Amino acid sequence: MSDASVSVAFDPATEVLDIRLSGEIDIASAPALRAELLSYVVRHRPARLLVQLDEVTFFGAEGM
Repeated sequence: MSDASVSVAFDPATEVLDIRLSGEIDIASAPALRAELLSYVVRHRPARLLVQLDEVTFFGAEGM
């Protein structure tokens, strides 16, 4: 069973979108994560994107 979560913070002053992923990113979770992350990028239009993966316990090829 797949278990992934996303935490997002946007700083308007620096225009940085900070995305923290945790859990397992696999064939079951990748499509929903992709859609969620894309919605944040479209909404905020950041100048820089920071993706933190230090709490990801499994990253399958589907997550790429």
